[in-house]
Amino acid sequence: MATTSANMDVTMHPTSAHHDACDKLSTDSAAVPNKDSTLDSTAASSASLSQSQSQSGCRLAAVNKFTLNPDEPKRDLQQLVEALQEELEKGKDLNRLYNIMMSYDASGNEWKRFEYWDDKKKYTRNLIAEIPDCFGLMLLCWNSEKASPIHNHAGSECFMKVLQGSIMERQYVIRGGEGDGSVDKDAMQQQQSVAENSRIPRSDIILTNEKTYTAGSCTFINDSLGVHAISNPSSERAVTLHCYIPAYDACKSWSPTAEGDGEECRVQQCHISYDTEQGERVSHD
Repeated sequence: MATTSANMDVTMHPTSAHHDACDKLSTDSAAVPNKDSTLDSTAASSASLSQSQSQSGCRLAAVNKFTLNPDEPKRDLQQLVEALQEELEKGKDLNRLYNIMMSYDASGNEWKRFEYWDDKKKYTRNLIAEIPDCFGLMLLCWNSEKASPIHNHAGSECFMKVLQGSIMERQYVIRGGEGDGSVDKDAMQQQQSVAENSRIPRSDIILTNEKTYTAGSCTFINDSLGVHAISNPSSERAVTLHCYIPAYDACKSWSPTAEGDGEECRVQQCHISYDTEQGERVSHD
């Protein structure tokens, strides 16, 4: 059951309250897919990305490397929101933003005010704060052995910090799209809007990296680096804190088709909605 939280001192942006393609994917009861069923025929570990690049026929974008500042002060949730807003008013220094996300001290369990679970869903989306045209901060509560679809981030920067449990991230390159360094940014932006149920060959989705993150760790992705799928492969629940810069209300997802020979993936446009906003349940009626 969700707990009600005191409002944080930030401007909230109204969100749409409707079910959509991404909601349908998050309510799918399927468990974490096994390795043989997840577009891994062209997989590569981080140690063999050059081999994957040669196999895929596309140029992989460079992976961002961040430097952790050991002197960064610890922050509670309110301080985290304020620090993110202050930093983004100056510009968009990704290394500073990484350190700010890493500075959040989850041991005080403030995030539990925004925690909401639904056994009928793979995961729930719980909005903590959103400042229009700046950033959105969201808590995801992952049921055991559940996974997200492969998805992009609509041109936004995405930081994800694990607060509880462990999370697996699989990063992919879309041939001719996200993460393919041979495609310029303007062309990628033009591809954000897709026809409903359009399809691409499965071979155009190339696994480039797979890593498990435990509580306290943080990862980053944007469309220049590629797309990803997040899963909780454990028998225990997991919780992650996400910062989207800026927040967005629609993205693309890729999922294998059930019909035919299974060699195609369906590309869908997903409109984002929330299960709770600032600890209050959102009605989707």
